[in-house]
Amino acid sequence: MPGFETQFLVLLILSIVLLTASPSDAFIPRECLHNVSGVGGSGICCPRSSRNNKICGGTGHGSCLPIYEANDELQNPDLLLDDRMHWPRRFFNQLCRCESNFFGLACDECWYGWAGPNCERREILVRRNVLSFSAEERHKFISIVAEMPKTGTDRLIMLEKDTLHSDPLKNPIFMPSNLQYLITFIHDYTSRGTLLSDPIKCMRSGYLDNNHNVVGFLTWHRYLMLLWERELRKIAIQRYKWYDFALPYWDWIDAEECEVCTNSLVGAPGPWIGGIQLLHPGSIFSNFTEYCSLPKMRIGRCFGCHVNWPASTPIHRHFVASQFPRTEDLEFTLSRKKVSPSKQYGALKTDGPPAMFQVNAQKAIRVNSGKACKSANLRSAELIGLRRFLEPQADGTAAQVGTTELCPAPDTQNISTTGGSGVCCPSSDITGAVCGGRTRGQCAPLFRNQDADPQPEWSNDDRLHWPLVFFNQTCHCEGNFFGLACDECWFGWKNPDCLTRDVFTRRNVLSFTPEERKKLITIISSMPRVPTDRSVLLETDNNHSDPLRMPSTIPATLFSLITFIHFYTSRSTLLPDVDICAHVEALNYNHNIVGFLTWHRYLMLFWERELRKVAIRLYSWHDFALPYWDWVDADECDVCTNNLVGGAGEWLNGTRRLDQKSAFYNFTEYCSVAEGNIFCQGCHVHWPTLKFITRYYAKTDFPSSTDLEFTLSRMNFFLEDPEEGMNNCRSFHQALEGFCGRPDDNSTYLYMHNKVHNMVHGTHCCSATSTNDPLFILHHTQIDRIFELWFRRMQPRITEYPADHVAPGSCRECPLIGWIPIVRHVQLFTEAEKLGIRYDNFNFGKQGFRGDLYLKYGPRHEESYYARKPQNSVNQSALVH
Repeated sequence: MPGFETQFLVLLILSIVLLTASPSDAFIPRECLHNVSGVGGSGICCPRSSRNNKICGGTGHGSCLPIYEANDELQNPDLLLDDRMHWPRRFFNQLCRCESNFFGLACDECWYGWAGPNCERREILVRRNVLSFSAEERHKFISIVAEMPKTGTDRLIMLEKDTLHSDPLKNPIFMPSNLQYLITFIHDYTSRGTLLSDPIKCMRSGYLDNNHNVVGFLTWHRYLMLLWERELRKIAIQRYKWYDFALPYWDWIDAEECEVCTNSLVGAPGPWIGGIQLLHPGSIFSNFTEYCSLPKMRIGRCFGCHVNWPASTPIHRHFVASQFPRTEDLEFTLSRKKVSPSKQYGALKTDGPPAMFQVNAQKAIRVNSGKACKSANLRSAELIGLRRFLEPQADGTAAQVGTTELCPAPDTQNISTTGGSGVCCPSSDITGAVCGGRTRGQCAPLFRNQDADPQPEWSNDDRLHWPLVFFNQTCHCEGNFFGLACDECWFGWKNPDCLTRDVFTRRNVLSFTPEERKKLITIISSMPRVPTDRSVLLETDNNHSDPLRMPSTIPATLFSLITFIHFYTSRSTLLPDVDICAHVEALNYNHNIVGFLTWHRYLMLFWERELRKVAIRLYSWHDFALPYWDWVDADECDVCTNNLVGGAGEWLNGTRRLDQKSAFYNFTEYCSVAEGNIFCQGCHVHWPTLKFITRYYAKTDFPSSTDLEFTLSRMNFFLEDPEEGMNNCRSFHQALEGFCGRPDDNSTYLYMHNKVHNMVHGTHCCSATSTNDPLFILHHTQIDRIFELWFRRMQPRITEYPADHVAPGSCRECPLIGWIPIVRHVQLFTEAEKLGIRYDNFNFGKQGFRGDLYLKYGPRHEESYYARKPQNSVNQSALVH
């Protein structure tokens, strides 16, 4: 049976709709973003009416007037820092004040209860008991509510991941949201504590909950429900022409169970996982997630909505009691003569009341409105007279903050294309000098690489001549120093002077002990919770990139950072014309190019170093290295188990999630895969709607020892002639990436690297999502292992990596696209041990491929001789190809 607190989560999902979609009230309006008074703006938010193009609608509609401070009494001076004090003056000091029955940000809507061009016609809607809904009405109702995460808004919310930007307002980061997230944020924002930087002071100071345990609880939530209802009605009209749609209520008086907690309504109870009970997989709401969150360690109430963001938890609901309010409780409540705060509800968390619970509470208000409500200036529910208590707020969806992939916050204002200096040369944390000072590095200009002139459609691509669109000066480190400020060591070196060799051993993951496996999955599964000091471009549309203009950014966790860079480097140029895009070859800078192996080698080195930091912090595992999965000759994914990267779960809607017991079950795809005929899209085109990672096998015909031998027999790393390099597959980089293969193998799923991605399929299929599947780590470490074996045998010269006449961004001295500080392909075209990596062995597959024989005698692919022991007195010199 649901207790109050868990019930309130039931339709937090629903609450999310109304406040979000409305062009009348929510948070910061997009058109007023640059006028926010707390950050130096004019403080005026008086838009032009969509009806007559006049400010605030003009005469008869409204006028732009100042907002005066309320006479709030506040005992604690620390709380004077709170941005919500004297709302909304920290944001705006002039807003539209509407006349008569007009309402809205620009007075171009009608107040609740009115309709028509002049807002003079009464409009009354009837709210019904949800259990009286027919089966068809129930289906329509839950379908309407389920649209919330897919419905965008034109309002902005603040990113509150830490206490550095709010209370008082300073350098706020605004970000877009869908309907679900906007409502959740506003409900949490209104009730959270003041974001004091000192958690001890916070706990001692108390907190300003502005919508719970206050006299305004009922009025604030009545307005929430009105907004919610109006926006849901828009969806109902659009989908079903349901013009008289109104929110239903759940009458929980004297209830013995949650009779609305069924899959035909708000979702039945589902499985218990990790101590919480999820919704039933058959519920349309089973994939809904909590947007705001509590920190893992309680720090009073001084934390914002995004303290754990972008990590999210599926909504859950477990019934801790069956003592619903009884008739005598209702009678007692209705006998009260004055409106006073509800202390019982004030103790609840900020996850928001369910819609039907709130509608039933509003029903109780209406019964008593003629008596108690008069003293509180409340009107009856039919008249909806709450306007005098409310100032127009805002609603929104685009963030206007600039930075780049992998550049720290101090340099985000220096982006050259957006008017900055173009200099990204931070001071070292070790020496305090710019770029570390003498013997470490210096701030040096960057020059255009040797790429050929691109075709006209590519000329606006921000990634060309990386990173000059963003920065034209970065730190050039000396010796073995490395990093943004030259205060780290290059891979393979350590100690203060970076002169001591540092080598780690990568092992077969199947050789890990049970304890090592448990530690490994704990380390990897922590990525969504590992913060970084970097931001990534927000690419929900094609209006801010290619060319860079008014870039929007959001902070990144390690999980989202890796995914964004991998996809950003491979995505198409964001051409605004879809038809042109469909006919223009994509500029993929890290796949199907000569730099595929070097780009991904650096990705794995970077990823490994960051995970090692986690391993040291969690387990003091100082020699942590990424393991590999040897898939040669495999007939199944033997690492796809719950004690490694996750076993197979249930099929749902044509796809297959991971097993519920896997640590990665709730991992999501951060970037979106292109759908239909849309090719030119960025990472966040469907964001913040995220899908859970999936993995289902199109086939289990993994590359064989023969395929491996063929690949290792390629003598040339690169051949300029595409007929030789690709069609005849004589280029090693093409053979290993898998765009070509043995002439007698007509694989539907391509070859080697590509084949594993394509056969595993699901999230693992595509560059936009594959890095979110932990299987990617094991797979690409195996690819680097094969690269290393070939490199050791062939010992190619640096000149065998082409200096020019290759795809943009992949020449020998070209910087790796997407990465700052600058790293060049040539730096990765070397033996792995020089980069601090060795492999435990070079044996592959069930047929017994022996890397030591390959290193000694050379390549040959005509017969699988490595799979057999040498016969008698075989002339081993004859094996040299």
